[in-house]
Amino acid sequence: MAHTGGMTELAPLLAAAAPPRAPMTVVTDMLGAVRHHLDMALAYLVLFDGPDVVLHALSCDNAAARLVPGDRFKAEGTFCGAILQGALPRLLPDAGADPRAQVLQPGAMGAVGAMIGVPLPRCDGAGPAMLCCLSHFPRPMLDEGDLAIVTSYAGLLADVLDRTSHHAAGGPDLRRRIGDVIADRDFQLLLQPIVALADDTVMGAEALCRFRPTPYRSPDTWFAEARTVGLDRRLDRVVIAKTLELLPELPQALKLAINVAPDTLINADLPRLIDGPFSDRIIFELTDHAGIGSLQAMLPEMKALRSLGAQIAVDDLGTDPNSLNAVLQIKPDIVKLDRDLIRGLHMDPVNQALTAGILHFSKAIGARVVAEGIERTEEAAALRAFGVDYGQGFLLGRPGGLTALHARTFGY
Repeated sequence: MAHTGGMTELAPLLAAAAPPRAPMTVVTDMLGAVRHHLDMALAYLVLFDGPDVVLHALSCDNAAARLVPGDRFKAEGTFCGAILQGALPRLLPDAGADPRAQVLQPGAMGAVGAMIGVPLPRCDGAGPAMLCCLSHFPRPMLDEGDLAIVTSYAGLLADVLDRTSHHAAGGPDLRRRIGDVIADRDFQLLLQPIVALADDTVMGAEALCRFRPTPYRSPDTWFAEARTVGLDRRLDRVVIAKTLELLPELPQALKLAINVAPDTLINADLPRLIDGPFSDRIIFELTDHAGIGSLQAMLPEMKALRSLGAQIAVDDLGTDPNSLNAVLQIKPDIVKLDRDLIRGLHMDPVNQALTAGILHFSKAIGARVVAEGIERTEEAAALRAFGVDYGQGFLLGRPGGLTALHARTFGY
């Protein structure tokens, strides 16, 4: 591998990392530069968030164009996770020749022939991050010089993230930053298909919110911070309002599932917000079972929503002890089996027994069942055998825009 010119490319990028250029533009430019220099299929930056890895930015060929920043995957069993834990070396010229790599799943990025992964030296107190360069084919000529180049880029990217995080953090600025997101509606809505497991027909979609400001942070983080400055209701309501604007463009008769916190359900006057010709296509999915203590205040609002044809769903059934209590009291139209219950269901007798019990209970209260996080054909087959009605997950359809949902619905 020729390294001439590799380090000289870093100088202009150092200058580019300073304002006024947008941090995400700088990050994307850096990823493109290192990808093209090493002639790799992908260069991407991931952030580790608990058990998950979140795609922060990406430079790729057409094969991976379906991936978007904010996509979230389980870190366990991935190449990135193994490198971070020290189970794999940072330089992997031929993944097929390394027994440690052969047990790992290819993941969303596709087949791994060769890879370089370098953790970022963060100074802002944030969680781990990693710069990864991937080829779908072995690259035996990759060497320590290439690793040094990627390490240099990782240092630059860490500097950009640290500067951005430092600028974004801080109590006095937090309210203004969240207020700007609300005023500008600075978030993207993705739609993940909800599919009938019996015949693969798309029956609806769940709206997923991804906030645009950098560095990327999960929706849970945004809403938690909004709660600390008293803007959570406003943020929740503006996300719901923007989501409702999708209804006229959704394929006809599809349901739209919208996440809602109990506090928002009680205080945001949702019946008036949804009242109109599409109200019977809306499913409100309760996301925070800790707030179920406000049940008496929620019941009149749920009754009003149901009078307009809207439905109520309870999620995370099977892992959150509060969710069973919620089901008993709310009697939802839909219950959603948590992804942690579904993962590996076909080979886990304990989860199979729990699933069977939940299905029996759901049938008794007249609720339909949706299984979340289906990623393997074996999991889908096991759920069909149990008689689960619907499912969602990467196997059945990734989150995407309206065009992708239309294509998945009508098969083109």
